[in-house]
Amino acid sequence: MFLSRSQTQSLLAADGDGFVGRMSPLDLEARHVTARREYLTRAVLSADDFTPHERDVIWREAQRASEYLSGTVYTGIPWRFAKAHYEEGLPHTRGSVIILSGLADAPTLVHEMVHVHQKARGPRVPSGYIESSSTFRNIRTNPDTDGRVWFKGNVPADAFYKSAHPTGLSDVVQYVEHPFEAEAYAISNAFRSDSHGDL
Repeated sequence: MFLSRSQTQSLLAADGDGFVGRMSPLDLEARHVTARREYLTRAVLSADDFTPHERDVIWREAQRASEYLSGTVYTGIPWRFAKAHYEEGLPHTRGSVIILSGLADAPTLVHEMVHVHQKARGPRVPSGYIESSSTFRNIRTNPDTDGRVWFKGNVPADAFYKSAHPTGLSDVVQYVEHPFEAEAYAISNAFRSDSHGDL
């Protein structure tokens, strides 16, 4: 199912998953805004309709992803897509909806469907990760993670802004993936290596 521009605007404006509400001052600076309301307005205004060509290609790739996930715990939730040009165009999820800025290949859709399942049914945290009560001011807020601090061994597992004035979402250092991302990458990378699946 493909959301229309107006449906996507409503989804983003509601911030139902609390993503925008979790943003820190560093998150806002990295996204070149001064306030959460400004970010939310930009996100909403970035919503768009998929072209017929985009819908055809994405649906074909979603069928390939479904075939790969068949028989795993990552089945049973319908595909829902929305188009928007925010978060630097990176694919991500908002609730049960996969947000794309354009075309995406099947391994990318596998990755995002794992995140949809994490939100709906809880993650399957890979071994070695421990949730912590530690706090960090410079963690990059990610719509596909839970906003909690995790460690793998004695290393914090997330993306951290490298400076007090980040220039963008990639202005980070990361030694260990957040467990939600580690799970999603493990599944999507296995598919990518099995299928060499690009568009």
